[in-house]
Amino acid sequence: MFTLLFWGLMFSSMRTYISGQQQTATANAVHSLGLALVPYLANGDRVGAESVLKAAFDGGNYDEIRLSFLSAADPVILRQQDEITGLVPQWFFRLPLFEPLQQEQELTAGWLQLGKLQVQAASQQPYQELWRLSLRLLSGVSVLMLLTGLLLAKTLRKQLQPVDALRVRAESVAQRRFADVPLPLPPSQDLRALTQAFNLMEEEIARAFQEQAQAVAVLHREAYEDVTTGLANRRWFRQQLETAVTEHTGGVLFLLELDVLSTQYETTQNQMADKLAYLLALAIRQFLSGRPEVLVGRTRLAEFAVWYPGLGVRSDFRQAEEVAAQLLNVIRLHVSDVVEPREMSDAFLGGVVSDGYHAAHTLLATADMALHRAKKEIGQFYLHTGSFQPVLQGKQEWRPAVLAALADPLAIQVVLQPVFGEQGKVLHQEAFVRLRLNSQWVTAADWLPMVEAIGLASAVDLVVIQHIRQMSYTGTVAINLSNSSIYHNEFSHQLAQILSPSKSSASKEKDAGDKFEIIFELSEAGLLSNPAASLQFVNTLTAQGWRWGLDQFGRSSNGTSYLAQFTPEYVKLDYGYTHTAEDGPASKVIAALCRLIHQRTRYAIATRVENKVQWDHLAGLGVNGFQGFGMQPLMDGRTNSELSGVVVDLQSVHSTDRVH
Repeated sequence: MFTLLFWGLMFSSMRTYISGQQQTATANAVHSLGLALVPYLANGDRVGAESVLKAAFDGGNYDEIRLSFLSAADPVILRQQDEITGLVPQWFFRLPLFEPLQQEQELTAGWLQLGKLQVQAASQQPYQELWRLSLRLLSGVSVLMLLTGLLLAKTLRKQLQPVDALRVRAESVAQRRFADVPLPLPPSQDLRALTQAFNLMEEEIARAFQEQAQAVAVLHREAYEDVTTGLANRRWFRQQLETAVTEHTGGVLFLLELDVLSTQYETTQNQMADKLAYLLALAIRQFLSGRPEVLVGRTRLAEFAVWYPGLGVRSDFRQAEEVAAQLLNVIRLHVSDVVEPREMSDAFLGGVVSDGYHAAHTLLATADMALHRAKKEIGQFYLHTGSFQPVLQGKQEWRPAVLAALADPLAIQVVLQPVFGEQGKVLHQEAFVRLRLNSQWVTAADWLPMVEAIGLASAVDLVVIQHIRQMSYTGTVAINLSNSSIYHNEFSHQLAQILSPSKSSASKEKDAGDKFEIIFELSEAGLLSNPAASLQFVNTLTAQGWRWGLDQFGRSSNGTSYLAQFTPEYVKLDYGYTHTAEDGPASKVIAALCRLIHQRTRYAIATRVENKVQWDHLAGLGVNGFQGFGMQPLMDGRTNSELSGVVVDLQSVHSTDRVH
């Protein structure tokens, strides 16, 4: 509107200016031409007068020049034919913008009247001039408006940058992702106040999460950590062993004893003994820092315990012996730094290989026996293997057997177990995977450590994902990814190729109209092994529109504050907490963990819930997701359609099978 008004005013001004210029020019032409004609008229020289008129007519813009003689009957008339130039459209000439302009003058010599001169200005010339100036004006106004628009857009964009930054940050906060630095304050006072308020709100939310994480750490420390060393106490260590047994996770249990600690405690050198115990615990943690799945505990004053899952599942036990030797070297090195040479005594280490099917108390008793043999009979280290027999002997047998299973769809067995919400609604179904190796079905707890070792874990994950997508499942199915897949650079690309028919999502529509979707499950140990790579992998999943959940939350001794970097779809509590939920300390820790989880995501899920009593107790602590084969009778009142696609075979799949 402003542009049209401006252009209209300028157009009117140009029209007035051109009209005035034409009037002035015509008046000057009449006056000068009259002065030139008077001598010829006074002498009666008609030919000379006509010559002057023709010269003036040819040199000016006139439609008509008329000279009337008093002494002659016929006037001299010079007239120009109307010719409309092609540069100006005809419709423009038809506009009533200019009135015909004609001026006349009486020609006299003194008091003697000689004739009359009439000049009619060219009617097309002002239209042509106005058209030319209008085009220039339009071009200028257009350029000016374009520059003004660009300037306004740039200014507006700059002014709205703080608002856009607030929007993006608000979306991140809504998804429970907090930035490390506050938003910069904009120059606008109104937006500055709004940004300050938002930064304060985000800071308070982040602080609340950190305070909750610290509260969890305090409760966990009080209930499950050794006060002196910060390692797992005997209670937590035993609970984790029991969890490993329920998951059928094989590995090696080491017990390490140092006589100098016993001597110092017996001679009431408690302060020195505590210092040495702390330094040894720190050294063992540093030695195992790249293995977050390894649990280190202090089971007695002079005894440390190490549970190393996955170790010893190979055909020989050389790696377990190497780890034991390295542990002993670490202990000797640090003891020699703080203990006088005369007080030096050797360290002893006993180990037992577990196939994942021995009770926790049996493993501890056997490891204690191995430690006793190391001290009294063998010297320094003894590894008890018992009757343990690996599923296959050596990588030479494992690799071809696994590759053969991956090439045969009938060698992959998938069982789905539902996860229920508070109201009994199925949140998703979790995939339990078995492979047929050498004509026997092997659970993930048995084959996963070995396929990790031989570098086939990512390949197994991809085949399992493709296998599950081809099945006639409905709803959401959770698939547990191996740790190797998180760090495998090509895994995300290969995963996108497998899921490409679903148009960048892990879901597809079934003929019946039900939606099938895959949700990926990552373990806590996998995230903590390489936090930077894990964060990049999770961001890739999120960017592709794929959802993911976190498993075994709270198992690691590295704390739970890392959860602030991630926003999973759900979080599963480690079974080490929930299977003793009735204990007072465990209940406090579970409640604190649930409060922490609910600040990051919606669902806190407990596994291996077997009865209504456990359900009710855990629900009272903040758990709102429940999983367990023993829960099936609790859902008898549900319709079959709600469990469509859920395949549960309690005869062939134990409730302790590890989820893949």
